[in-house]
Amino acid sequence: MDGVLVDVSQSYRLAIKKTAEFFINKTISEKTIQDIKNKPGFNNDWNATAEIIREAGKRLPQKKIIEKFQEFYLGKDFDGFIKNEIWLLKKEVVASISKEYRLGIVTGRPRIEAEYALKASGQEEYFDVLITMDDLEAEKPNPLLLKVALQQLECKEGYYFGDVADDMTMANNANVIAIGVLPPKADKGLKDLLKDAGASYILEDINKLKEVLT
Repeated sequence: MDGVLVDVSQSYRLAIKKTAEFFINKTISEKTIQDIKNKPGFNNDWNATAEIIREAGKRLPQKKIIEKFQEFYLGKDFDGFIKNEIWLLKKEVVASISKEYRLGIVTGRPRIEAEYALKASGQEEYFDVLITMDDLEAEKPNPLLLKVALQQLECKEGYYFGDVADDMTMANNANVIAIGVLPPKADKGLKDLLKDAGASYILEDINKLKEVLT
């Protein structure tokens, strides 16, 4: 979902930045955030935030970090940075491919946040499956997430579109074709990183996904 279907540069990424800066009292660059996200095991934004804080020499309880992160991201009643999110996949594109393919989402988001974004997009009807962090005791790049999604979709084969190395690893380990997607404002090195992680193709715009499928 994030970085592929949704532009999170001013929501999740901003929450990482503001949370880390709150605790270490130091400005955090976009490059620092991307460097952490590029590492294996840091797809989860809470973990990425904690790692930035740890690398700055400060150790805090994960609960405390998550609470502050959610203050920035969700706000009091979904009035936080989540309001800044922009859905990237055009409705005419998803409507077209849904006629030929079964569609599902595997995301590291909590379910309530994933459902919020999907409902805001007005595209719920096109996605048959939604797997979130609340559904399985597994995180990317564990291939179980994709295997369960395929099972629920009643599909033996599939494509998985992702924007970080862990996405590519997960897809390959689940015997699914891994497609790298460059999110808005992607740094120059991400394309090579996704290729090195096992991406079969790289898309610069998710709305061109038909080029891959055909």
